[in-house]
Amino acid sequence: MRKDNLKRIKLYLYSKYCKRVKEKLSLFLVRESEVEQRKVKYFKDEKASENLIQVGKDGQKWFHTGDLATKDKDGWFYFVDRKKDSIRRRGENIASFSIEKIVNLHDKVLESAAYGVKSELGEDEVMVAVVMKPGESMTPEELLDFCQGKMAYFMIPRYIDFVGKLPKSEVHRIMKRFLKERGITEATYDREKTDYQIKRI
Repeated sequence: MRKDNLKRIKLYLYSKYCKRVKEKLSLFLVRESEVEQRKVKYFKDEKASENLIQVGKDGQKWFHTGDLATKDKDGWFYFVDRKKDSIRRRGENIASFSIEKIVNLHDKVLESAAYGVKSELGEDEVMVAVVMKPGESMTPEELLDFCQGKMAYFMIPRYIDFVGKLPKSEVHRIMKRFLKERGITEATYDREKTDYQIKRI
């Protein structure tokens, strides 16, 4: 998305402290004056609607889209992930979309959902729920082998669930909150309880 091409909407990347940043991964915000006519609100949730607007240190009001994005030197914005779906691990912000994109490249995988689950240390561990194509099957190790070399070592899932289907909304959006609520089960594969080794690249 090119900022210059949006004549009536001003887009910026801001840190969580409402400090403007340039090119690194950060929040995707829109100036409030540009969204007033759109009246973006949550259905029957006035408090959540009010929280969409926050005030920066300069007094300017901003509409928080809830998206994480980056911007390159030419002014192009790139959507990375929904902030609520991003995973924080080993001091790194991991876009769940980036993990899913790679997992979904496997010939046997129909679709997947990556999300964070809390570890013993309080940060996130990467978990992925995988739906196989009809008639296909594979081991967790096969999936891990496929991921190695295609993603950074800290992105490789610790937990893997093979499921029949993913919970989705009426508009077919994956509802990750239900996956997070279910968490780790007896059927969940835990890489750290095996001898599988991750190559750090």
